[in-house]
Amino acid sequence: VVPRTGTFTDECDNSSTVSQTITVEDTEAPIAPEAPAPIAVQCADDVPAAGVLTADDNCSGTITGIPTDVRTDGDCPNSFVITRTWTFTDECGNSTTAQGTFTILDTELPISNIELPNLDLDCAADLTAQINAWDQQNITDLTNTAFDNCGSVTVTSDLNVDNLENGCS
Repeated sequence: VVPRTGTFTDECDNSSTVSQTITVEDTEAPIAPEAPAPIAVQCADDVPAAGVLTADDNCSGTITGIPTDVRTDGDCPNSFVITRTWTFTDECGNSTTAQGTFTILDTELPISNIELPNLDLDCAADLTAQINAWDQQNITDLTNTAFDNCGSVTVTSDLNVDNLENGCS
């Protein structure tokens, strides 16, 4: 609030006074920058850090946004959406936002550098023991050589010796 008073005096010393009150009120929100384009990545570690965004305000000048993230989970650890919102608030409490979306979806298959051989086992009384011993050794090797772009790999075997067709007579 700025008060202003004016006094007017004529040549005969007659005067009058006028008062004026000027009220300055900032009701205009800052002008937010363009929101970042949506980004899709494979892994959580690929989500970029929140960058610095600035807005222009008619009274406060340049305002730096404060980022906040909201995560919406999907079906697995590397399947979710992050909605990042930058809020710009001027000295009078007027605010505006800019929002970016990051979609994280791991679609890349795990890989292993081991090729599984076909087994030709002799017909023997301990066929089940031989297969189980081979399976245990090679599953351990697979665990050590299987890789995923977003984290660890769980290796399992679907070998079921009870379902083997044994050509032994």
